[in-house]
Amino acid sequence: CSYFLIKKSVSSKAELLDRLRLEPEKVIWVYSVAYRQMPLGLFVTEKIRIYFACSDSCQFDMDVPISSYSAIMRLLGRILPKASFGWTADRQEQYRLDPSSIHKDQGSGAR
Repeated sequence: CSYFLIKKSVSSKAELLDRLRLEPEKVIWVYSVAYRQMPLGLFVTEKIRIYFACSDSCQFDMDVPISSYSAIMRLLGRILPKASFGWTADRQEQYRLDPSSIHKDQGSGAR
């Protein structure tokens, strides 16, 4: 499996890359938020921040360009087959109470 798309986007996130490569089963929830950088009201760029929540309560995030987002999410879907994808208030509360409960094999997590 190739990690070049992710590696390019998170060069300073060695721990996240190690987690994805060596312990993908610990990543149990992935969700994203789009945002715009608009200093002084001038549109500069639009990116997406992808958040990763792990069964041991560690959390990571990375910013990716919109043009790479779909390819990165497809790759994550392949390397994290047990992770739940997408944010909901219920899922956030579930993670707060018991992180392992949103893992696809152990709870109600759905893609």
